[in-house]
Amino acid sequence: MVAEYRVKKVVEGKLEPPTVRVAHWALLDGTARTPAGRKPGWSGRLSLEPFEANPQLKSLLVSDTLGDNFEAVLYYDPAI
Repeated sequence: MVAEYRVKKVVEGKLEPPTVRVAHWALLDGTARTPAGRKPGWSGRLSLEPFEANPQLKSLLVSDTLGDNFEAVLYYDPAI
């Protein structure tokens, strides 16, 4: 599942621009994961890794229905 977030504050590292797209596990081992239930406007803390820095994800299909945003960088949320 890919979600788009507006970054309010960066605690560590650097994120540019202020909108990022994050790949989350929506289902894992047949169980729904927390991000799948988040509502628009959710606010919270995420620990992100560059999607490209996770070669174990390359074999997975990543698809979304978000509008075009060519400035948004894809990250991965390793939290399960």
